[in-house]
Amino acid sequence: MPETALVLESTITCPNCGHRATETMPTDACQYFYDCKACGALLKPKSGDCCVFCSYGSVPCPPIQAGDGAPSCCAGNAAAVGIRPGAQRPDWSVVTRAAASDALLARDSSRPGPVEAWSIGLPQPQHAVWRATITLFARLGRAPAWAEVAAEANLSERAVDEILCELEGYDLLAVDKGRRSIS
Repeated sequence: MPETALVLESTITCPNCGHRATETMPTDACQYFYDCKACGALLKPKSGDCCVFCSYGSVPCPPIQAGDGAPSCCAGNAAAVGIRPGAQRPDWSVVTRAAASDALLARDSSRPGPVEAWSIGLPQPQHAVWRATITLFARLGRAPAWAEVAAEANLSERAVDEILCELEGYDLLAVDKGRRSIS
């Protein structure tokens, strides 16, 4: 049976203003965000879709076209991670190709957003707790326990409890106060 060529262009229709734009789809990653060129709305995939092309495009993304209709591009991974009730972020940990990583970095540097908000720096001791959390994630290969963060940051667990909740407010991490865990 002859192999069908992938369609690499899709016309995205903004659900907010109806603007249509034909875009070239990435072949090696899902595109989680899309900025409408007319109204500026930030489009995200609908629940159950792997990318904005599958939600708002005239043609599904290349990984879906290449597979059997299942999101092979995201197999075994959630497309998004909840950071607090009602807020999600893409799971960047599944980005393994240099081209996709470069595209994400270029997008972040090309427009104002969280990067600028976070680049002003955190006051101490928030910075110490954030740095300890990231260091422990890297060292342990898992989310650190609150007691481990407290020891690494040289602070009491009570202080870390309060600071982790403040960091959650910045969308830097998510906490489960009941289980005293970071996600």
